Parts: sequence; C-alpha cells; structure tokens
Amino acid sequence: MSITRLSCLAAFGAVAISILTGTFIGSVSAYMGGLFDLVMQRITDALEALPALFLGILVLTIVKPSYGSLMFAIG
Repeated sequence: MSITRLSCLAAFGAVAISILTGTFIGSVSAYMGGLFDLVMQRITDALEALPALFLGILVLTIVKPSYGSLMFAIG
C-alpha cells in the first residue's frame, strides 16, 4: 500500500471517529442536561486545554502502537 493511501485512510478514519464520538457525547449531554452536561463540558474544556500532540503521544504509549490506535489517537 502506498504512503498516500495509508495517510488518506488514517485521516478519514480519524475524522470518522471524531464525528461519531462527538455526536454521541453531544447528543447524550444535551438530552440529559443538568449536572451531566456540566461535567461533560468541563471534561471537554480540560481536553482542549492540553496540546493535541501530547494527548496523541499519551494514547499511543498507553495502548499498543498500531495503525488503528494511531487513528484513534488522532481522532
């Protein structure tokens, strides 16, 4: 497989993971509201405060480094 094809596959996989998790968490948070919504907002704010590269490296050190975990870390 060429590097370009692998890069595109990783990018589309990361975007798909981001869209699915973001939509699910946002929908559940909006539906439940109240304290759950506030806690999810604070967790999201904390994750956005950390640099993305640091979070990606952290995920890859915790899980087994593979192509799938790379897509998960980017997503």
